[in-house]
Amino acid sequence: MSRPWSRGIHERHIREGIGISPTRYWQVLTTLLRSPEARKAEPIVMRLLEEKLNRRRIARGEPPLNVTNGPMAGHEGSTSNGQQLP
Repeated sequence: MSRPWSRGIHERHIREGIGISPTRYWQVLTTLLRSPEARKAEPIVMRLLEEKLNRRRIARGEPPLNVTNGPMAGHEGSTSNGQQLP
């Protein structure tokens, strides 16, 4: 769960550590989540990133992305273990 003060810290780490804007960071992350190669190479990491991204989207009132090609495909609003996202 993200704390209100942590957003600014996270954005600063993205800018200083990676050298890109937070917007570009989330665009790259979304592109990776849609990459079959990345999913094949690191399925657990990619599933966790997808869940994190979807929690952020839901918190903003946006629909979750459904990019998983695995057994949870089509179960929007659920985590990989079947729990509902907050």
